[in-house]
Amino acid sequence: MPVARGQDVDLDRAVAEFGRFCRASLPSSEDWLLLDGEIPAGTRIEIGEYVLEALSDEETKQLLPPMYAVMPSAPASWQNASVLKGAPFLRRVVPDRPLRSGHRFPLLEMPSCPELHHWRPLLPMLLWSDDVIRMNAWFIVEPGRCADLYARSVPVVPDIYATGDGQEIEYERRETGLWRLTGRDISRLGAFCAAVDGLIGAVLEGANEKNKKAKTRTRRLQRAAEHLLRAAHRTYGNDFVWEEDADEVTLHHVIAMEALLADAGQTDLSRKVKQRAAALWMTDALRLEVAEVVGRAYARRSKYAHGDDTRDIDAKELEMLRRVAHGVMLRWLVTTVPTGLDLPLELDKTLLSDTARAAVVMEPLRAFFDAASPALLPSDAQRLRAT
Repeated sequence: MPVARGQDVDLDRAVAEFGRFCRASLPSSEDWLLLDGEIPAGTRIEIGEYVLEALSDEETKQLLPPMYAVMPSAPASWQNASVLKGAPFLRRVVPDRPLRSGHRFPLLEMPSCPELHHWRPLLPMLLWSDDVIRMNAWFIVEPGRCADLYARSVPVVPDIYATGDGQEIEYERRETGLWRLTGRDISRLGAFCAAVDGLIGAVLEGANEKNKKAKTRTRRLQRAAEHLLRAAHRTYGNDFVWEEDADEVTLHHVIAMEALLADAGQTDLSRKVKQRAAALWMTDALRLEVAEVVGRAYARRSKYAHGDDTRDIDAKELEMLRRVAHGVMLRWLVTTVPTGLDLPLELDKTLLSDTARAAVVMEPLRAFFDAASPALLPSDAQRLRAT
């Protein structure tokens, strides 16, 4: 059956597709979040109400309008779907969201920072590895009915494939970052994400309590997570940040750590946050190193606020700050749940008491890393495990 666009469509396939479309029950609306990492085919990991999985051929077709899914090639505006096979997506069903009525999304309603709307599943994946993972695009999908790109885009880059007879074929592929998941780490990532999501859930329960401190801790967690995600989405590879974003990335990391470690007094925060961040590590050498990294970050924040020249910052320093800030978030989650609402003050006590350090920091961290280690076991946990 020839069509106006000059392509031949198999009539039987088109009729069958149209029939399935007409007879299908109404689907639920789903969020599909495209990530810039790589995961093995068949991966399926639950992270709260989301599922991390790689797209199959059939699932890739769901990102195409129904009639285009049976054609040999899609129109130019939908070519990106062809590069999404095997791509990692975080997916969730949103049963209460109304189905599409045919109108496009209002431009002003499209989120400028879509990752902030999905911070809860993204945070465990960010903390899993030293490699940065980012959310590239947000699709709203009604399987078998429609799919819309709601925020951002699918980044593609040109590449060349060399055939066996020496020919070079140009093609486009999905641009990816450095975050990778191997087959042997699927179960480990699942255990880690389940553990971290459970800790997040325990903190978020405070939003429903009458206790003011519990509600404050809940807000601080969410704000810290949002700032870490903002910084991650301005970091390319592991250590490249555009010069005009460097100060902002520093501010995001400092704000995240301060949100987690400040107390109600709100005084002398740079010293307190530096010492409390360091107290979350389990060896003297790392405590000193963390204190120095946080201290330099506060110094750069002050230079920026006072109008001084901040162009001396380098990529490696930003990478160290990112890793420290991510470590603070993970260790804060692990220790705040068993310790309670006054973790910052309890961390102060660990500076003077070995007993307090063992109860507040050492024991919870050892238990967590034994049960749900991230991709690379932290060096202080490795050292203590060897003793």
